[in-house]
Amino acid sequence: MGDSMFKEVLRVQPEIQASDLNKMENALGGRFNRIAKKFGGGLLSVLKGGGILGAVTFIADKLLNPLKEVQEAIDKSLHTADDIQDQAERFNTTAGELAKLQAFGKSKGLQAEEVNNLIGKFQTAVAEATADPTKNHSVKNFVGNKDTGQAFLTFVQNLSSLAKNNPNEAIRVQQEVFGEKQIGKSANFFAADFGALNQKFNELGLTTENLNEAVKKGADLNQIVQGGAATRGLQDIVTKSGLITEDTINSLEKQKDIALERENAKLAQAEGLIKLQTTADGFIALIESKGLPLIGNLITKIEEVAGTLAAIGRSRFVRGIVGTGKKK
Repeated sequence: MGDSMFKEVLRVQPEIQASDLNKMENALGGRFNRIAKKFGGGLLSVLKGGGILGAVTFIADKLLNPLKEVQEAIDKSLHTADDIQDQAERFNTTAGELAKLQAFGKSKGLQAEEVNNLIGKFQTAVAEATADPTKNHSVKNFVGNKDTGQAFLTFVQNLSSLAKNNPNEAIRVQQEVFGEKQIGKSANFFAADFGALNQKFNELGLTTENLNEAVKKGADLNQIVQGGAATRGLQDIVTKSGLITEDTINSLEKQKDIALERENAKLAQAEGLIKLQTTADGFIALIESKGLPLIGNLITKIEEVAGTLAAIGRSRFVRGIVGTGKKK
């Protein structure tokens, strides 16, 4: 601000005294206090109205979640063990052998079900070769093998070596045994270094024998879980049959009838509601196309007037502030 303008400001007669400023300050302070109290009271009402119960429920849920997560982890582990045990019996192999084969597949992106599917096709091919010994089948050397899991692993390793020396013959074998050429993750699986993977597992204590024991234990425990579920299911049938009465069912049916009546009542008014909405939409469209420019002009005028009033107010306020330091 230039010196001349500053001097001009100093010449303005004071219009607001210090006492008036104190009153303004007290008034504003009281107003802010009232607003703060109202806000705090509203927040407390929200908590009393259900927020506290919600907070307690949230905390309780967080406390119980670990138990729920443990239960889910146990169920998943036991179910996996039981499934491996069942599939191992299907393939005439040990649970530990199948667990390793599935782990080999997982290391190359295959799911357990996909590995099981490949083993199943190999088993079917061996069965066909067994049924017709005269046929020159690609898996005829595995006829009579008692452990399908071990036979499958040997076959895959042989196929991997064949693919390096004679790719076309390897493709023919794949098509004969599995019905198609293996691509993507399956191709990576057939090209895997199972010897290195198996050595890594053994170094970690994941031997076939240890896996056999672990899977068997999990499968046995899962049988207990399933037995408990079956027992509870039967007990629940008996318990609920004594608790559910004809009056209970009739009351529930009545609630369904009331709900259906409300739904139909709303449906009966649907045409009127649609017409009302259509009218409202048309009115809004009219305002948007015709009225908004007029409203915009009006707002511009209001802003101009408000700006002028604000400028006048600021001038009076500045003059009052400057005047507080002077004696009248």
